[in-house]
Amino acid sequence: MSGPWSVRSEVTSHDDKQTLETESGYVELARVLGEKWQLAGRFDTIEVKANEEDLPDGARSVRQHEDLAFSLNYWFATNFVLKLGFHRVDGNLIAHPTDLFEEIDENSLDTSTDLITFGAQFSF
Repeated sequence: MSGPWSVRSEVTSHDDKQTLETESGYVELARVLGEKWQLAGRFDTIEVKANEEDLPDGARSVRQHEDLAFSLNYWFATNFVLKLGFHRVDGNLIAHPTDLFEEIDENSLDTSTDLITFGAQFSF
């Protein structure tokens, strides 16, 4: 980043005409605070459109993913950062339980996930 604000976005679409169509995208906004700290927020979404007959009623959420994330980042240098983030995920396309099909059959599938992440990124 060369300034205090960063705005990024991307949109994709895929349609194979025979089985499914996928649309996805994200928008991210970040602001540098002082010399080392950064606040960031991101919203991303993925939706798979398929034939309604392909999924049982309890499995509608496996076609979508919406993630609202916020993070606090500490930059040691321009190529090394520590990140602490919180994500609220709605849908089960990416975030799903180990026994997905069992929970769908029992109609007990939780369609929302909260996630806290901590990581480091190094680039060269």
